[in-house]
Amino acid sequence: MSEWRTRSDHLVKRLGGGDAAMEAYRRADADMIRGVTRGYGPDSRQPKAEAGVRVVFNLSAAHIPALVDAGPATVDNRPFKNAHDIAERKSAQSSRIGDPPKISPIREGVETVLAYIVSPAKARDFYYGAVELNGSGMRYYRDVCLVLRPEQILASTLVLSRNSYDLARSPLKERIAPGQPQWQARAVEQVEKLKGQWAADVPDMAVVKVLDGATSNERLLTVGTISDGLLSDEDYIEVVRTESFGWPDLEEARVSAADAGTDGHIADRLNRGPTPTQTELLWRHRRRHADRVLAEKSIRTRIVISSGRVRA
Repeated sequence: MSEWRTRSDHLVKRLGGGDAAMEAYRRADADMIRGVTRGYGPDSRQPKAEAGVRVVFNLSAAHIPALVDAGPATVDNRPFKNAHDIAERKSAQSSRIGDPPKISPIREGVETVLAYIVSPAKARDFYYGAVELNGSGMRYYRDVCLVLRPEQILASTLVLSRNSYDLARSPLKERIAPGQPQWQARAVEQVEKLKGQWAADVPDMAVVKVLDGATSNERLLTVGTISDGLLSDEDYIEVVRTESFGWPDLEEARVSAADAGTDGHIADRLNRGPTPTQTELLWRHRRRHADRVLAEKSIRTRIVISSGRVRA
């Protein structure tokens, strides 16, 4: 039995509080979460190809055309760029005025630790995604959610039960004490408590994340509740890839219903007034252009109207 399965079973028992009926409900919830992450419906044991968790990355619509133009990812071509790729490119293109962009010290510290875990990877090779079910990803990190094809994710891909930035924030920061003797060993110890692998551990990691803090009651979880629990704002299960990706690796793009509504409202104001601002018009233009270039590659852009099940 995997460590994350043991953790999820212990959590279910704790939430039951010694009450057999309550524990039965929480065990049913746990089974539901595992099934949903694998693509099963609430009342089905047949997985659907389009269902189940995915790895997503959020990107501004302004950068989607450049991602598509860059073509497929190769050893020497990184269409989706991390902070190191961006800094390297800007440094090569920058004039003599001003300094080239620098990597955040927080990110450098976190990646130093992750490099110990994902040997022989280097810090510049890390690309941070999230586990998503039915939502539009980490909207803080921009408005277009790029969904990778399932076959692009290796079974052994490193997954962390939380955002790796938590290693540089309280209370984990105080446990690690960066800069003090043996801090890297303590940091690795903390990562060991958070890590898992994509194929083996995500279902039980999802159980722990969604049920942690749950109340004891005789009501079952729904798909929407599970989806919202998996990714809420900046609280998500992190996927650490060691390679970039290009448009051929995408299954689809997703945008939130709220952003789609704003887009439509701006269009309506163009016809009826008051006239939208230049910023609003630019934002809408970039989104429509991103949608167009993705469609040219047969990648659909889907508006997420609900995190739960819907009838067509």
